[in-house]
Amino acid sequence: MINNRLRLTRNTWIQGDPAMKNSRILGVTSAFVGICLWLSGGLAQATTILQGTTSAATGFLNLDIGGTIYNVTFNGNLTYSDVFTSTTPTFFGDLAGATSAVNALSAALNGSGVTGISNLTPDPAGRLFLAIPYDAFVLSGDPRYDSKSALFSSSASTWSVTDLGGQQDVASQNVSIVTFTAVPVPAAIWLFGAGLLGLIGVARKKAV
Repeated sequence: MINNRLRLTRNTWIQGDPAMKNSRILGVTSAFVGICLWLSGGLAQATTILQGTTSAATGFLNLDIGGTIYNVTFNGNLTYSDVFTSTTPTFFGDLAGATSAVNALSAALNGSGVTGISNLTPDPAGRLFLAIPYDAFVLSGDPRYDSKSALFSSSASTWSVTDLGGQQDVASQNVSIVTFTAVPVPAAIWLFGAGLLGLIGVARKKAV
């Protein structure tokens, strides 16, 4: 009697009813998604790394802006036309995004103790601007952008957030245009998850 019950239990696990199989499949799928999200979440925990030096910074790696990780580049004293000849600003038409970006950038600059930007000369008041463009307009045939900005004040030795507006001449020596490159979730995460599902599928097939 006991042996028959054991065999029945084993047969039920192997063959099972559709509801049990679907439940196990759902469990495996949920585990896969959870693992991938957990691993990709590790990317969001990546340390933000200053590029260049505190007196001549060139950008950041792994800056978290609203849950998306970006590599950030400070483009010296280039003009908007120099930078955006064939590309569009990352936060174009997105004032909220540009605001989040400049908040995150200011925090990273202050946290890293940055006091200078590579190829950028402070204005007479000892200020530096890192411009994050979000809205285009045309002035005398010259394409420019409204910008949010991380502003460094030498008197306070800190970075703060300001709005340059459309009238700021970014060809001047004290304004650097910032560009952003989103860091993709590593393909290894998805390959790992796919391999895990494959192994589970093989194990189930052997069990049957």
